[in-house]
Order: sequence, then structure tokens, then C-alpha cells
Amino acid sequence: MRFNLVIGVSLVFGLAPARPGEMVEYKGVVLVRQEERGFMVFKTKDGEIRAQPSLNMKGYDLDGKEYSSGIAAAEKKEHAARLLKVGNELDIKLNKVNAKTSTIAEVRLVKGEVLPFGTANKVEKADAKKNDSKQDDKKPANKTDDAKKPSETKPEEKKPAVKKKDETHSYSKAVIKKYEGKTVTFEVKGEERIAEVSGSFKSTDLGGQVLRKDDRYRVFKEGNEATISTKMSGDKEILTSIRMTRGAKDK
Repeated sequence: MRFNLVIGVSLVFGLAPARPGEMVEYKGVVLVRQEERGFMVFKTKDGEIRAQPSLNMKGYDLDGKEYSSGIAAAEKKEHAARLLKVGNELDIKLNKVNAKTSTIAEVRLVKGEVLPFGTANKVEKADAKKNDSKQDDKKPANKTDDAKKPSETKPEEKKPAVKKKDETHSYSKAVIKKYEGKTVTFEVKGEERIAEVSGSFKSTDLGGQVLRKDDRYRVFKEGNEATISTKMSGDKEILTSIRMTRGAKDK
């Protein structure tokens, strides 16, 4: 089975193309979180750095076993992305393309473990900020003794809990690579992704006809081009609909 780096295994990673640049090495950094678009955030002694895994990233586990990137590595379950588990301590080499862009060229596991196949890091929003304000700093001033009277004390209003919406994605011009075991592998702009197929997913052919239950899976023919919609369920990406834009239905 192939990886989508957010690992299929199913990490929702973005793979950055390798570009020539200055190679910078960091020792003993800790992966503190994974953000959207595959950005990894590492804590160093001088602060935090952000970088995306490169397409040819290499890696080594605690025993010195080499992990690589690409389809062959994914099928062998030896993709270097499995070393990028939140909480791991690593030695990393970054290809510094410019002042704002760096890609991960190599990772060496110093302390921690390899991500189990089929699991993923929690993806956090890049602009998420922690609320550092302290309630002790917001004590209201007592203007008069009347404010202390129980009869005038208003009950604290409770706001209704807001249910968090499921994170959804839409991929246009997605090329089907493989469908196997209720899991589809597809490629978008050179990046491979893996999604589980929902039992209630909607399937539409080239003519715009919604296919019946038993015919829906025929659009997963290798090489077909389609628009694919997914949603995140925990750490898994679930395919909810597919509309074929080029190709033919599988017989």
C-alpha cells in the first residue's frame, strides 16, 4: 500500500519538491506538531522551525535501518515519513531553498518510535494560537459594598457548546492509481494520497449520471481522472464522493 504523507499510514503531509539550496543540520530537535499542508514544526534550542518533507527525503531509525521515499518505499512500509511522529527527538538536515522555504532532506531518529502503519499525527491549523491570558489578571474592581449583595449577583451565563465541523477537502484532476480493500490511492499535482471509501459515497460518471450502489466502484479504474471530495474522521481521510472527469468505467 502506498503512502499519502498526513501517512496512509495516513499522515496528511504535503510533499515539497526537492530544490538545490544550502543544507543546514539540526541536532536533537523535537517534533512538536504537524500543521496543515504537511508542515512539520520542530523545537530547537533557539526556537521553532517549520519545514515540509521533500519528495526524496531519507531517514534512519534507532537501529540504523534506512527509510526512503517514493512508491516502492510506501509499498514496503518503509517510508521515511513514518519517522516523523510528534514527540520524537531527531537529527534533521534541511535544504534551505530561501529565507522562507525549507524542505526536510534527512531525518535520524534519536529518541522515540516509528509511526505504526495506518496511524497518523494530529494535524493542527497553522494559525492556531494558544490562549495565554490568565483569569487572575481579570479580577473586577469592587466599586461599592452593594456589589457584594447576593440578591444582585447574576448567575454566570453558559454558552451552548459548538460542535466542531468535520474538516473537508476537494481534489480536482485527481488521477486514480489503485483501489484495493475499500481504500483508494490517487495522485494530485504529483502527490499521492490515500483515503478510505465510505460505504455511502456518491459516484458520478462522465455523463453526470449518479451510479447505483453496485456500479459506483467502476469509476476507480486506474488512470481515470476525477474530482474527489473527502472528510477527516479522526486521523483518517474518508472519500465521500467522486465525479469522473476523464477516462472510462471499469468493466
